[in-house]
Amino acid sequence: MIPRSSSIAHVVAVAAILSFAQAATAQAPAAKPFELDSTTIGDTQLSPDTTTNVASDAQEIDIGVTNSGDSDETGISVNVTLGGTSLTGTLQSLSAGQSGTVKIPLTSKPAPGTDTTVEVVVSPVPGEQLTDNNTSTYTVVFG
Repeated sequence: MIPRSSSIAHVVAVAAILSFAQAATAQAPAAKPFELDSTTIGDTQLSPDTTTNVASDAQEIDIGVTNSGDSDETGISVNVTLGGTSLTGTLQSLSAGQSGTVKIPLTSKPAPGTDTTVEVVVSPVPGEQLTDNNTSTYTVVFG
């Protein structure tokens, strides 16, 4: 017969090990869940390498995002700075391995014919280690 105190100690030790394993799994860092795939103003896809002319009557900026992580994510925030004006949009949810688009209305636009910087940032999830693919900067001319 096993003494009662040994049984209790064994149960406590097993519970502690399981608790530690669950905590380690829950806090495992997300390597690179989000990727900024594309940025479009009106019908024109932007390129970070060149100045892009876009229609002056464009009504929104569309940001393509992929969830490259292993977990479904919710409340994905995208921040855009357009010539000093901050715009924000949210994708309600995005399953692991899926892509989605955040559509942000252009509430103000720069004067036509001027070079304007557009910065796009997809907010990282807690523990995301690689965030260089979450951002991009473009130069556009509304015209």
